Amino acid sequence: MVQMLSTILEKELLCHKSLLSLAERKTEIIKKNDIQSLNDIMTQEQAHIAAINQLEQTRQQMVRQALANSSNDAPVLSDVINRADEPEKGKLQSLQTQLLTVMTDLKHRNHLNQQMVYQSLQFINVSLDLVQPQQPSLNYSKKSVQQNATYNRSMFNSKA
Repeated sequence: MVQMLSTILEKELLCHKSLLSLAERKTEIIKKNDIQSLNDIMTQEQAHIAAINQLEQTRQQMVRQALANSSNDAPVLSDVINRADEPEKGKLQSLQTQLLTVMTDLKHRNHLNQQMVYQSLQFINVSLDLVQPQQPSLNYSKKSVQQNATYNRSMFNSKA
């Protein structure tokens, strides 16, 4: 059971490392403003995320099976590590540490990418505001009523 759990963690680690490399490539693509490449890389990310979710579900099921006789309602990997024998215990701890490190790096990289996309959108909005003329306010005010009165005059006087 511990060996199978170790194999699942290794696969998860590889998927997360691959996802991290995609996130790093995404940073460069965002810098270049290459929308087509950004779409392609996001499609690849979705495939990685689906694989990671499937591996995670398998891992959680294995942890529950390993701790089936435990009174813990929410078994976690640390509980399995604490119960494992020494050679497997060290390997599981190492995999857990590596996985947490990669996930932390991935979180920081995704946050950076999110900020870069947000700043790009702000720049686009500012650029559009500079190019497009300002529309007059559609709210009622004393000044706007007086201005509208001058614009609505007709060339023909209907009272005459």
